[in-house]
Amino acid sequence: MTSINLNINTPVMLSAILKSSVLLLTAVFGMKTSIPPNRLTTKESPVATTLLEQIILLLQRYLIPTMIILPVIGELGSTIIGALALQRPQYLEVFTTICPSAPPSQLSHLSIWLLTSSALENLGSIIRLWCFRTLGRFFTLELVIRPDHKIVQSGPYAIVRHPSYTGALVRMIGKVLLVFSPQSFPVACGLMRSFNLILGIVIIWSLYTLFTFVVPFRRIPHEEAILHKHFGKEWENYERRVPYKLVDGVF
Repeated sequence: MTSINLNINTPVMLSAILKSSVLLLTAVFGMKTSIPPNRLTTKESPVATTLLEQIILLLQRYLIPTMIILPVIGELGSTIIGALALQRPQYLEVFTTICPSAPPSQLSHLSIWLLTSSALENLGSIIRLWCFRTLGRFFTLELVIRPDHKIVQSGPYAIVRHPSYTGALVRMIGKVLLVFSPQSFPVACGLMRSFNLILGIVIIWSLYTLFTFVVPFRRIPHEEAILHKHFGKEWENYERRVPYKLVDGVF
């Protein structure tokens, strides 16, 4: 009976498994916070139905989940193939085809860039999950006043008035850091050297960053006007107690 020599480089495989686990965990958190926790009933209708608001909702439903998943697919694929290339020569050709300008070891290990970007993404996702839990059925993507609506002043809403947008901004910074860091799949593998790929990446990520930055500043005044109209003095008292919108002590 012949034995099979697997020739497994344990440190390399452990590093690749750890990196993959971090990527998957970050993706799960990100997807969980990009899916609306509540949907409107057939009897409810949004307060705002402008074209811009419809575009915002469309991008929220499709662009954000796509931008969360696509980078993870690229990073996971390059990590797994890179780790296999270090174990088996037959995988090296596959790796050099998709990543001709970086050694397998560069993409198969857990870097400080990935740890930092994942920490920011997960922090942003945790903030949003906290908002989901605190607001409960009052958290919707659409601007709407629900039956028995009330001003929630606990949890993150005791710190700033719009913490879910804060979480989205923090998550976006982490995601951009993941994609454009020196150790990322697009940068390390030379994808940024192709003009067409650069153009496509810039357009897509410009839409994502523009959306994440513009939506809070476009929506917050509108949301607050709706809440002020509905709650009156109660909203004014809340504004005095919690004077900052996104970052406590800053904005």
